[in-house]
Amino acid sequence: MQRQQQAAAVQSAQRWGTWAAIAAGVVILGVIALFVFGGDASDDTDSTDISFNGVGLPALSDGPDPAVGLKAPLFVTADLATGEQVVVGGGGGPNDTAKVILFAAHWCPVCQEEIPIVADWLNANDLPDGVEVVAVSTFPDATRANHPAVDWFAGADWPYPVMADDANGSILSMFGMTRVPSWVVIDDQNFVVTRVAGALDAAGLEALVGIAAGS
Repeated sequence: MQRQQQAAAVQSAQRWGTWAAIAAGVVILGVIALFVFGGDASDDTDSTDISFNGVGLPALSDGPDPAVGLKAPLFVTADLATGEQVVVGGGGGPNDTAKVILFAAHWCPVCQEEIPIVADWLNANDLPDGVEVVAVSTFPDATRANHPAVDWFAGADWPYPVMADDANGSILSMFGMTRVPSWVVIDDQNFVVTRVAGALDAAGLEALVGIAAGS
């Protein structure tokens, strides 16, 4: 009951605005072998090296979310600030955590409104034990506003890691999402708890973090 109430709070807190149309990436079906690679720390290129282990999630629908309870794909990409290769996902290890993952694009008007609001909340509040927040900068485009995204996030005082997606939105597509901003919550075993397509205000983010903590 509590999780249903929290989920309802998330939905009521969404601010839907006018969306820029984004071509949906093809959801990758089948298992893709995880491999070690050298990467470019910059999000200025559409050739960002990304690898996955797992099966792409089904697309978010208007009814019950078909991805809830499914294993999320593990992915490896570059941390925009440090250039280091980072694994996001896992499950089953003693140090694994639930994660709230934000997908945002530097040129997206709705994202530009949302990021400062949620960054303020994140800077003013401690996350519960066992919960992390990760941003994924998707659809980078050097010809559009707020490029490079690493500076855009820094300018908004975003306090947590930002990972690089490529210009095709490959990570976004693997998580079954087609719009930005979008949010995905996974538990400490890497199973999907909930997904939200749309912007959150501070109350919505607080509710989503509560769902992650309860997972």
